Amino acid sequence: MQTKRLGVLFKQSEFELLKEKAKEERKSIAELIRTAVEEKYLLSTKREKMKALNRLFSPDREVSFPPWEKLKEGLIEEVNKEVETH
Repeated sequence: MQTKRLGVLFKQSEFELLKEKAKEERKSIAELIRTAVEEKYLLSTKREKMKALNRLFSPDREVSFPPWEKLKEGLIEEVNKEVETH
């Protein structure tokens, strides 16, 4: 449900083309414009977010970790610091 109204000015030739297109598709000019805005600006934003999520959770995502021994050494150091401070 639409809740905001917007006034848009078109050249006469553009308006006539929209009017013809709306008639062909059996839609209102307003519906054509809403669809165009959604496809151009709103869905592209959603698409970009979905692409980012897909990259983030992709099993092919390249992630590099230090060798286990180096990680283990760092964890032990942090635990020892915690023990020493308490």
